[in-house]
Amino acid sequence: MDHEHPNPNPHDDPSAGPLFYVTIISTILFVATVFAIAALYFQVEIGETNRQQYQTAIGTAESNRANQEVILNTGPLWTDKAAGTVQVPIETAKQVVARELAGGGTGLPPATGG
Repeated sequence: MDHEHPNPNPHDDPSAGPLFYVTIISTILFVATVFAIAALYFQVEIGETNRQQYQTAIGTAESNRANQEVILNTGPLWTDKAAGTVQVPIETAKQVVARELAGGGTGLPPATGG
């Protein structure tokens, strides 16, 4: 009795072994691709967060500098009126001390009773 293959073309049906290996390899490649894309996404997200924080820090520093410039360039301001403490711009203070020194003064504030 001759055993004939029921299918005239023996290569029509794929064998299970190679299909199993191709499926496993494809799954591993898919998972690796998903992880790689996620890693790239989070790397870009962290970089963007750092950039935004840096820009915020620069803006804060510029704002602080502008506020300090205003304080330095305005006239004398009372810091504590009860204690008699005044905030004077540095250039104005230099001119006052220079005038006092030129007039024979010490250039120092008057002594307080303490």
